[in-house]
Amino acid sequence: MKTSVCICLLFLVSLGAPAAPDRNDGKSPQTEFKARYHRWVAAIYDHPRTMLSSSSGPYIDFPEYDAIVALGKPGLPALADEIEANGDMALFLGEAIIRITGWNPADFYTPGLGLQDSNRLLLKRLRAEKLIPPKSP
Repeated sequence: MKTSVCICLLFLVSLGAPAAPDRNDGKSPQTEFKARYHRWVAAIYDHPRTMLSSSSGPYIDFPEYDAIVALGKPGLPALADEIEANGDMALFLGEAIIRITGWNPADFYTPGLGLQDSNRLLLKRLRAEKLIPPKSP
């Protein structure tokens, strides 16, 4: 009897429990990436002093950039697409890939190697590890 009552109570409680929130509101990772990417770029333009910097640090020191990183591995194909399209500020997305994957930055950033070259190395490794689809011909 106690077991039946417990099961019944558990069932009733589960009916009234709110569902776990959908972090992306049902949007695809690509759609969510685009929205977060545009918010990040807008934040940079809202802080024009950022664009005076010769370092990448100020460009990625935004909560909007952290939101891109928060997409995790499902966002990697969209990040790669943006880097390959050479979109506005895409040059700085390589750091997001490193944060998401946990890879060692020293494997990609070496003295004399520009961010574009580092991004190419990152994309090559993403493909080698099958984290993004192969480049279409």
